[in-house]
Order: sequence, then C-alpha cells, then structure tokens
Amino acid sequence: MAATLAASSLRLREDVATLVGCGPYNRPMKLMYEPGDLAAMDPLVLMKNLDHVRMASRRLSYVLQQQVHLYTPKANEMRDRIDEYVEAERQIEAEMARRQLRA
Repeated sequence: MAATLAASSLRLREDVATLVGCGPYNRPMKLMYEPGDLAAMDPLVLMKNLDHVRMASRRLSYVLQQQVHLYTPKANEMRDRIDEYVEAERQIEAEMARRQLRA
C-alpha cells in the first residue's frame, strides 16, 4: 500500500512538473508547494496562503517597478521570485477549484 502511494505521489509530482514545464524563460519552474501538501491543507490555511502569495507577488512587482533598473541581475532575481509566487498562486487556485472552494 505504501509503495503504491509513493509511486502515485512520484507520478503526480512528475505530471505536475510536466504541466508546469518551462517558465517564460524556457526553464523549469520551481514549485513552492508539493501537490500532496496542498491536498492536505485545511481550507482556511489554503485561503490564507493564497492571500499571502498574492500580496507577496504584488509587493515584489511594485518594488521591481519602482526601485530596480530593468536589466540588472537583481531585477532578474526579482522576476524569478515573482514567477515563483505567481506559480504558487496558480497551484493554490487549482487546489481550491478541485475542492470547489471559493476565496
């Protein structure tokens, strides 16, 4: 039973990695949450995490617009962090849709 769960979890992770595939710069996107972790979260915690990733990505976008020159390595790092938060937002929204929850 445990081997079956581990195998299905591994397949699920591989499927998610395939779906996430490549980010806007043709490289794999790092997942902030494991699919199993999201599935195990309480709905209230899921909604709080959704609020957190939304606020964090917006705040980083604002900082990028206001304080960082567009072509510096620092700006590229910030874009990567923003992309991670946006992907986490997508993950959480997909889990909420699977559970038919509303924010």
